[in-house]
Amino acid sequence: MLSREPYFKRKMASERFQYLLEKSLRREGSFYYSWDSLKTVAVLAPSDGKFRMFNWEMNNEDGLPQYYARVQMADGTLIALNDISGSQSRSERQILEKGKWWGAHYYKIVRKEYRKKVHYLLLGANFSDPARRKKVIDILVISKQGEMKFGQPLLENDKGTVNRVIFEYRPDVSMSLRFDESKDRVIFDHLSAPDPSLTGQTQYYAPDLSYDAYYWKKGRWRLRENIDARNKK
Repeated sequence: MLSREPYFKRKMASERFQYLLEKSLRREGSFYYSWDSLKTVAVLAPSDGKFRMFNWEMNNEDGLPQYYARVQMADGTLIALNDISGSQSRSERQILEKGKWWGAHYYKIVRKEYRKKVHYLLLGANFSDPARRKKVIDILVISKQGEMKFGQPLLENDKGTVNRVIFEYRPDVSMSLRFDESKDRVIFDHLSAPDPSLTGQTQYYAPDLSYDAYYWKKGRWRLRENIDARNKK
């Protein structure tokens, strides 16, 4: 599924894998299985154990990754997520539902609750664009009926409120995006253009050795720029 050539063989392997995974996840007791042998599949769960996300990628014909995910709810419901990240350049103010999802390889889920309202903060990476890499902060909420919605207006910056944050930067550099439990914040590299004339052309953006963070406060994630990102001694 990851390295088979040509592409149609990878696609066949991917379809077979998805069939076997869904069949396995529908088996009684599968929610409590560790799945620790799936080395190339991220298996993430929030602290309340309400669901698990199985998240992976497969290179398409151009050698760029496509993203896949299945969500297994604790009650046995299985939800297939469909990646829409390639169909639109930016979707920071959009709520995605009915299986739509801003595809990425997610590596962190943080559960938060305020006034009995629960949401899950997701951190992930999307490298499907050859001109620029992307990282994303997304918000997931689950209704009482078990319906999943990605994107909520809980991320505040100096320009207002957005449903998710998508960072774009040069494909030959790395960007740090992580959750700092000690200070209840999402900390990340500040991205900037190397020259003022390139402002807005994110394919040239790179970390500039400063850091910003979204802090959790009274039910929202609030941006602070140029923060001290050093670890305690």
